[in-house]
Amino acid sequence: MRLAVPEGWQVLEQDRIERGRITVHDLGYVRVLALIGEHDLSSVDALSDEVERQFRQSSHIVVDLTRATFVDSTVVCALALGGEHAHARAACRFAVVAPADSFVRKVFDVVDLRSIMPTYDTLAEALAEGGVKPTGAGRLKPA
Repeated sequence: MRLAVPEGWQVLEQDRIERGRITVHDLGYVRVLALIGEHDLSSVDALSDEVERQFRQSSHIVVDLTRATFVDSTVVCALALGGEHAHARAACRFAVVAPADSFVRKVFDVVDLRSIMPTYDTLAEALAEGGVKPTGAGRLKPA
């Protein structure tokens, strides 16, 4: 549903909200789920379903929150459950990328989520720790 902008009001580009999107990148045995925009109760089921689907196909999952502009407590809980899933299985790995200066990282720090699952500043760091390293020219390969 679209709301009409009242007469005389101007919608600035920075006022536009980017609804949450999830993209999946298959890097062999590592799956990267990139969350883009705002993620909350309206997108948490899609996130949970995607994490579950990816764990059926791969034992290593990295959730990249670099382009996420907002996450609420439901998303934090879903990520914590993903971390618990991996923790319960010795062969599984679940990590999160949240840049140090981002809103998402501040949320993680408040709820101490970094103590539950590995959290990295960059995707390259997360992939290096997970047994994947850059090959040059932006490609990735198993380490």
